[in-house]
Amino acid sequence: MTVTKPFWRGLLLGIILLQFCSSPVAQTFAWVVILQDNGPLDTLGRSLGMDQLQLMGSVPGAGLGMVQAMLPYMILPLYATMSGIDRSLVRAAHTLGARPSVAFLKVYAPLSIPGVLAGSLMVFVISLGFYLTPALLGSPNQVLLSQYLFSQISTLLAWGRGGAIAAVMILTTAVILIAGRRFIRPALSSVSNNVKGQ
Repeated sequence: MTVTKPFWRGLLLGIILLQFCSSPVAQTFAWVVILQDNGPLDTLGRSLGMDQLQLMGSVPGAGLGMVQAMLPYMILPLYATMSGIDRSLVRAAHTLGARPSVAFLKVYAPLSIPGVLAGSLMVFVISLGFYLTPALLGSPNQVLLSQYLFSQISTLLAWGRGGAIAAVMILTTAVILIAGRRFIRPALSSVSNNVKGQ
């Protein structure tokens, strides 16, 4: 998206943002239709000679639904960061004799870290509160934290245990945010020092 022409960039952005035009509930039920036994995905797998996939009611099935829902929250911060990277830095690395893989790893990838961290943190925080998608697509024997928290408070009325789980989730998010800030600054400073030295 950062290197394509404006037409293709707009088209790709439209495809990514298309899922915001429909309800998450409708998207989840669409995944129920796709992943169910004898559904389109299962039929396709059998036509290719595979056994029954049995994705409905499994962790991989819930994972597919969650990845589709979380994809824009990862792509958009990455796109915003990568579109702001000065391509002349990569070209300068090529001019100084660096192979394309080395230029990517030493220059482009470290400059992309803010987008990676922002997208990862956003996906992590939103995924902590995911309830409907794993409840409909996942296995009742393998629940996520949000489902476990919901059952503790609404079904068992265990407010203390539910509060403890929520506190751990908030503290984990805070620790990841602080760790992300600590990792991002050394990476950016080392890249800028390398560029200035060259």
